[in-house]
Amino acid sequence: TDIIYYTPNIKVAYGPFLGKCVQSFDKWNSFFTELFFGGTCDQALSILDLSSKEHLHIRSPIMKFWNVESGEYEWHKREDEEHDLSSPLFPIKCFLKAKGSVPARTWSSSIFAELMESDCQELRNMSIHARKWALNDIAQHCENPKLSDDEIGGGEWFLAYLRQCHREIYDDIDHSDATMLLR
Repeated sequence: TDIIYYTPNIKVAYGPFLGKCVQSFDKWNSFFTELFFGGTCDQALSILDLSSKEHLHIRSPIMKFWNVESGEYEWHKREDEEHDLSSPLFPIKCFLKAKGSVPARTWSSSIFAELMESDCQELRNMSIHARKWALNDIAQHCENPKLSDDEIGGGEWFLAYLRQCHREIYDDIDHSDATMLLR
């Protein structure tokens, strides 16, 4: 999501990654749950098919280009200098990990694992409920990013939806205050 939110100049080619590496919605859910709720980084990555590096590119070799003369978008092959990115591939082998976690876990996965290993049943129950709440909230946003945003969320989901799916509207409006767009 960082790519979508903070680098609108980069178009991400998620299709090959999702189709060839993730392969199914069930695998995506398992990967996400392992990565952030108690599993290790290696366990999460083992769910994905990472045998082919071709499908880990974050940008498509083609781009949408605005033709001023025709007033429409056109598809063009990217120029070589446009391929220069600080990270041209999904960061599969490098990630932030919780300090001291062996095997490597993300920060939230490490906290979840520690709570689940606690002797206190109340802490274990609280962590299970927190995981259920987070996964349900994410699923709700994924089902309809346009309508599931609210002022508490700040309108970022809706703004990202506009930028990716309706670029002509996004470019035409003042999008400096995402909460205003929800009104």
